[in-house]
Amino acid sequence: MTKTMTAALVAAFILAAGLVVAAQSRALVSGTKLVTTTASALSSGPCVEVVVQNDLLSGTGYLAVGSSTAQDVRLVVGASITIPIDDLSKVYVKAIGTTGTQVVNWLCRKN
Repeated sequence: MTKTMTAALVAAFILAAGLVVAAQSRALVSGTKLVTTTASALSSGPCVEVVVQNDLLSGTGYLAVGSSTAQDVRLVVGASITIPIDDLSKVYVKAIGTTGTQVVNWLCRKN
């Protein structure tokens, strides 16, 4: 994935999630994670709100999103969900219906 495509995805996240915020009061942090069929924390660190997306360009299966004990929300390729949260380590993701890895993109709005 090129930096231009990554920047375009981040811009799409911001618009889709309504995360347009004043630059002086809030910071945005983004990342990409390769996930398997074993649930793992999205990342770690403080966060007010996070947008999680099942990657549109390389996605091949469903992405399950939830807590450390249950990942009940299923996202099809290209779909996203916005979650109010205080720490990224509380959001767990795993691949569903794929034999390899699944790419998940995320965008966090910090305080």
